[in-house]
Amino acid sequence: MGNALTLLENMKHRGAEAADNKSGDGAGITLQIPHEFILLQGIPVPERLSYGTGLVFLPKDKALGDKYLDIIREEASKMGLELTNVHEVPVNSNILGEAARATEPRTVQIFITGASESHRSARYERQCIVR
Repeated sequence: MGNALTLLENMKHRGAEAADNKSGDGAGITLQIPHEFILLQGIPVPERLSYGTGLVFLPKDKALGDKYLDIIREEASKMGLELTNVHEVPVNSNILGEAARATEPRTVQIFITGASESHRSARYERQCIVR
């Protein structure tokens, strides 16, 4: 992971930063979020390894974003899963450049449960991946 962080810190050379020196291209890294960290945020989750989580970027318009969450709920249900929690991710929009602020999404963290213990496998992980 050290190499990935070093790479991200040095991405200016390929135009990943806008002229305002504040807006980037959204490059990032994927990592696991520790179960204990989620609990410390006060988010009600079941026992470790019995849920999936991910970030979803929605329109700023809350009503429209909620419609997308309803679609996620419906699709999860079709797979025998349940969207159990939606956590609004706190953001500091003041640090964004003008270009980034103009297109900034509403960011939520979703939590999905429902796989029986016998089905907690690579198949369950694939079901939790949003395509």
